[in-house]
Amino acid sequence: MFRQDRTNPSTAVSNWRGRHDTPKAWPNTAVSTWLNGGLFGVGPFEYSTTGSPSVATHGDYTSVTFTGSGSLTVTVGSRIADVLLVAGGGSPCGAGAASGGGGAGGFRTQAVPLSLASGSSGVHTVTIGAGGSQASGADTVFTDATSAIGGGKGGCTSTALALGGGCGGGGDGNTNTVVGVGAAGSQGGDGGDGQRYGSWYMASGGGGGAGANGADYVAGSIATSPASANGTGGDGGAGTANDYRTGSGITYAGGGGGVGHSPAYDIGVVGNGGAGGGGRGARWGGSHGWDPAISGTANTGGGGGGAMGSTVGDGGSGIVVVRFTT
Repeated sequence: MFRQDRTNPSTAVSNWRGRHDTPKAWPNTAVSTWLNGGLFGVGPFEYSTTGSPSVATHGDYTSVTFTGSGSLTVTVGSRIADVLLVAGGGSPCGAGAASGGGGAGGFRTQAVPLSLASGSSGVHTVTIGAGGSQASGADTVFTDATSAIGGGKGGCTSTALALGGGCGGGGDGNTNTVVGVGAAGSQGGDGGDGQRYGSWYMASGGGGGAGANGADYVAGSIATSPASANGTGGDGGAGTANDYRTGSGITYAGGGGGVGHSPAYDIGVVGNGGAGGGGRGARWGGSHGWDPAISGTANTGGGGGGAMGSTVGDGGSGIVVVRFTT
C-alpha cells in the first residue's frame, strides 16, 4: 500500500507550506555528502593514483589535487566525489600592437561517482589542459565529468580576431577606428572590446574570467584630440572561488588584462589581470620604461596578458581537484 509519509517522513506532501518547508527538499550539504550517506555508503574506500597528485584532508573530506595529468583508480568501495575542473587559459594571438587579453580556462564543478563496478577497472583518467602560447588554452578532462574548455585566444587585428572558449578572448586595439570585438565564453565570461584611433592610440579588451566578463577599453581613452588621448586597456574578468582543495576558497580562472598605449608612451594605462591568476597586459615606453605582458599563473587557468611589442603573456595551465568524504 502507498504510504505518503514514507516519501517524505517529516512532512506529508499535501501539508507542505511552500518556502517554509523548502529546506526539507533541498539539503544544505554538498551533493557528495548526501549521496555518500545513501546510495554510495561511507564504508571502506581505497584508491591508487598516478601522476603524483597532492593529497590533503580538511573537515570531513579528503582532496586529491592534480596539477599534471594522471589517474585515480578505485580499488575498494565507492564514493560520490565533488570534482573541480579548470582548463588552460588562453593567450594573445601574437606579439605586436595591442592584442587582447587571453580568456581564462573554463571552470566546472560536478558530482561524479567513483566506484569499482563489476567488470570495471575503476580507472578515472585526468588530463590537465596546458595554457596557450599565442593560442587558445587546452581542455581539462576527468573521466565521467563534463570537460572544462580551454580559454579563448586574444585578438590581434581585424584578420586575427579574438576566439571564444571556456572564457572569451579580449578584442584587439589595432583596428583603426573600428571596435575589436571580444569573443564569447561558453563556461564563463566574454572578452571585452578594444579600439584604436589614428596611428598609436591603442587599447585592447580584457579576457573573460570564470566569474565576470573582461572589461572593454575605457570609453573616452581613445580620444580625437592627441593632446588629451591615452590608451586604457580593459581589466581581465574576475575568476571564481572554490573550496574543494583546502576547505577555504581559492580563486581560479581570471582573465588576462588588455593593453594601454599612446604616443606619449608614459600615459598608457595597462589592464590588470582578473583575480584568479590572470596576467597583466603590456605597456610600452616613456617614464615608466617597458612593462611586458605577464603570463597567467600556472594551475589556475588564468589568461595571459595582452601583448605589446615582442612579449606575449601565455595562459596558465589548468587543474583538477577530486574531493570525497573521508
